[in-house]
Amino acid sequence: MPVSSSENRPSSCLAAALIAGPFYEQSAAAARRLGRRAVLILGDPRTRPPSLPEGVAAFEYAPFAALFPRASVLVYPGGIGTTGLAMRCGLPMLVVPLAHDQPDNADRLTRLGIARTIDRRRYSAQRAAAELERLLEDREYSRRARNLSGHVRQEDGVATACDALEAVLARDAR
Repeated sequence: MPVSSSENRPSSCLAAALIAGPFYEQSAAAARRLGRRAVLILGDPRTRPPSLPEGVAAFEYAPFAALFPRASVLVYPGGIGTTGLAMRCGLPMLVVPLAHDQPDNADRLTRLGIARTIDRRRYSAQRAAAELERLLEDREYSRRARNLSGHVRQEDGVATACDALEAVLARDAR
């Protein structure tokens, strides 16, 4: 979960971290099964697994903008801010939705062909490893994510949003 500091953490990030259950332990085990390195972003130190396999590190916070360009795939709940950055970085994703807009985001990313999804109640090391293996071995996920990244980088989201709002306001003023 992206957080700015432990003192100023939004309650929704804290809640998501605390309902993660065995997510972090299972994720570390999935990385071990695949023989891959992994970085776990806990959001809350109480969710830290009691032990981590070699090549798996856990932090309460890390700057995603610096981390994502070095990653090969992202496993996360599917929040829109993290989704946008992952799309900008061209990352294939394994989405494990928890609440709110996350199931819809997961569905949209899957339809774009840049993600796979697992229901959080069915998340296990074995299932995560199998889905990650599909994402990593089928190069189409990476190709589509890179292509989409180019489109996202060309967008000026703020200008587009402002233009849309101004059009609505102009229409309503008439």
